[in-house]
Amino acid sequence: MRESKFVDQNKEKWQQFELELKQAQKNPSKLRAQLIQITDDLSYARTYYKNRSVRIYLNGLAQLIYHSIYKNKSNVSKSIYDFFKTDVPKIVYYGRKEMLLSFVILIVSVLIGLFSSANDEQFARSIFGDDYINQTIKNIEKGDPLGIYKSSDAFGMFVNIATNNLRVSLFVFLFGLLFSYGAMVLMIRNGVMLGAFIYFFYSRNLIGEFNLTVWMHGSIEILTLVIETQAGMLLGRGLLYPGTLSRSKAFSVWGKRGAMLFLAGIPFIVFAAFVESFLTRFTEIPDAFRASFILLSIGLMVFYFVIYPYNKFKDVKDVDLGDADYKPDEPIDFDKNTIYSNGLIFMKSIGFFKKYLNTILVSVLLSSVLFFVCIAVFNFKETLSQFQVLSLDIDDLDLYNLMSKLGASYSNFGILLNSNESFIQYILMSVWQFGLLFFISKKLFKEFDMKAPSRKAIGALVLMVISINLLLLLNESIILLLYLFMFPIALSGVFIYLMFPDRYSIMGGIKMVFQSGLVKTQLLSLTMALISTISFVLLMSPISFLMVWVIELNVQLSPEKYTLLIKSILLLLFIFICSLLVSFQIVQLVLNALSIREINTANGLKTAISKLGNTKKVYGIETE
Repeated sequence: MRESKFVDQNKEKWQQFELELKQAQKNPSKLRAQLIQITDDLSYARTYYKNRSVRIYLNGLAQLIYHSIYKNKSNVSKSIYDFFKTDVPKIVYYGRKEMLLSFVILIVSVLIGLFSSANDEQFARSIFGDDYINQTIKNIEKGDPLGIYKSSDAFGMFVNIATNNLRVSLFVFLFGLLFSYGAMVLMIRNGVMLGAFIYFFYSRNLIGEFNLTVWMHGSIEILTLVIETQAGMLLGRGLLYPGTLSRSKAFSVWGKRGAMLFLAGIPFIVFAAFVESFLTRFTEIPDAFRASFILLSIGLMVFYFVIYPYNKFKDVKDVDLGDADYKPDEPIDFDKNTIYSNGLIFMKSIGFFKKYLNTILVSVLLSSVLFFVCIAVFNFKETLSQFQVLSLDIDDLDLYNLMSKLGASYSNFGILLNSNESFIQYILMSVWQFGLLFFISKKLFKEFDMKAPSRKAIGALVLMVISINLLLLLNESIILLLYLFMFPIALSGVFIYLMFPDRYSIMGGIKMVFQSGLVKTQLLSLTMALISTISFVLLMSPISFLMVWVIELNVQLSPEKYTLLIKSILLLLFIFICSLLVSFQIVQLVLNALSIREINTANGLKTAISKLGNTKKVYGIETE
């Protein structure tokens, strides 16, 4: 090809590359694609036009693109600037429906608080407590109705308020995991409290003093709560409305956006705490200054979270929010002749769960309901008496309470591990375990394109479950430790037998695990135990807290029926979560069994070596 024709064919593309390189905002994905194209063109030019100007031009253009991608300079301040200038307003705009709903919920819940306080004088006391109400009434009688803000050291007050408000915002955000509903419920809770707080002062003819004092910090604090509720709703949006994406992919996309919005609200929360601690206490500040400060605060929040995002992104399509987010997930690559590290086993297991999520959730839910019904029929009272409700109140979230809940979670796990040495519980647990093992194993065999287990192999699986669970009928702590030690080893060995019944026996598989994968297996189980326990507490605590609060608001029951209802629902949820965790561990142990087999036999390595040196002809040319 002539050089002039080569240039004519590609000059528009090269000119477009130059224009995009001059832009302040560059798309990394496009830059990488451009670098590949330019290097291809450069290779062609070096071959056919070695001493021509086009080669020099393309070499310079390739260098510019390369340095745009791989430059070493890290500008943290610019990243923060871009985050607040572009990323956050973009997320706010595309989540504007959630913001509007959050604001409407705030207004309605405030009205509920006002109406409830007007019809019940004790309503405010039931929310704020007698000590706070009595102290405020004394301050009103002294002529300093909002003297509560002067009652402690400014810096200590700032630390306490900032910590508390950040904790509340975190709960609001995380409760969005409950399909966005949790975030809305907490907004209602806070709105009702705000309404009761407003009425308490308005009803005592303190409207002016209340507005000029409380709204100095409250304007930012309450509007930031609207944003944090929006963030929580975005967190659950992918679960509710996945659209054309898979539910797991939609959750990861909107979860990331919700997390970014939550982080953006933190500076406003801290600033509101600063104002409440260091400025609100000075009630003698001129009213004009306080009113101006309130209006400026409201103006700042409205401009940044409403006006600016709308004007900047009203003409931008939603897909521009992040092209990379909408790329399809890469297919899971399972190779039965590969040695996987524990980290890779964990990631592969997550990939398996994402692929079969809907099927797994339905099956696990059915097995959990059946297990719960069996417990209700055979061993309900004794099980409920041992079950502990894991509920962390927002106001009591500290390290001590968290550790106590961790201890309680281990006690609850003991219920499933047959801590009463009950024969009925032993049968129920064995059937439950076998059902999960059989279902997950069937899916994994399909994924690895292997033959389904024979009846003999399934019988061996049943025998293993029944035998290993017999240990739990003995009332000794050392027996429980032995069970926890042996169960993953026995299961890995049985899986080796299930997948290769013609080559290994059950005892041969278990022996292989002891010889080559003992440490690997135990580390995998220990890591899973730690992760699942912490995740369990963090998940169960907010769910139980939310459920208890909602039931208290809407249902009037006797203490006995109330306890029965709460524990029954939470026990079912507990079994469901445990079933998910056990299913996840089964996937990990299958991959672990394949890795241990490969460590022992090196079949994959031998196959790869055997292919070295093999030749074949492609279009008459012999290649290796």
